[in-house]
Amino acid sequence: MKIVTAPGPVSYPLILATREYRDLDLVFGKGGDEPGAYAIADSLTSLIRSGLRIDVVTVKQLMFVYPELRGPRIAVWRRGSAADVLIKALLDRVGLRLNLSMPMTGPQFLTS
Repeated sequence: MKIVTAPGPVSYPLILATREYRDLDLVFGKGGDEPGAYAIADSLTSLIRSGLRIDVVTVKQLMFVYPELRGPRIAVWRRGSAADVLIKALLDRVGLRLNLSMPMTGPQFLTS
């Protein structure tokens, strides 16, 4: 059974499953790279951007806002990341208009 999976944390459970289920054939890449795959494992953001249908979602504690969602500025690690997409959706849902800062290094978080 061919499964296309993105390299990284999304693939770790599948890599472990290959020890027990020998018929799993993992291909590391993106969904559109391998036609005829039985399943595609990737982040929600990547699947949506690729226009792929999402059948199963396994999410546990995907995002925390700590200590709380206030303002006037919020730092998000990387533009286009899952955190960026989710924080924008949350802000839209609760009706807040805040400035998002996209620092690219750890020390910039403290000064932005």
